[in-house]
Amino acid sequence: MPEKDVARFLEEEQDFEFEEELLNNPYSLKLWWRYLESKKAASNEARNIIHERSLKILPRSYKLWNHYLTERRVQVLFFFLCLLP
Repeated sequence: MPEKDVARFLEEEQDFEFEEELLNNPYSLKLWWRYLESKKAASNEARNIIHERSLKILPRSYKLWNHYLTERRVQVLFFFLCLLP
């Protein structure tokens, strides 16, 4: 993902701190997990981007995949429930 797309989701000072730490240690599952936990109230799009970025770097992480797919299932279910009359 280009930097300018990521930059539009950097809303808080804490985001910049996480991004800086990730530049120094991109393979830290604990760091990615803390970043996701800190963004619990963020938009689905922002959380999905963080998930997808982490999975590109840590593609064998069961914990990240399970978390991401669970969230996506909930998003899809909610989307279709909203379409019902």
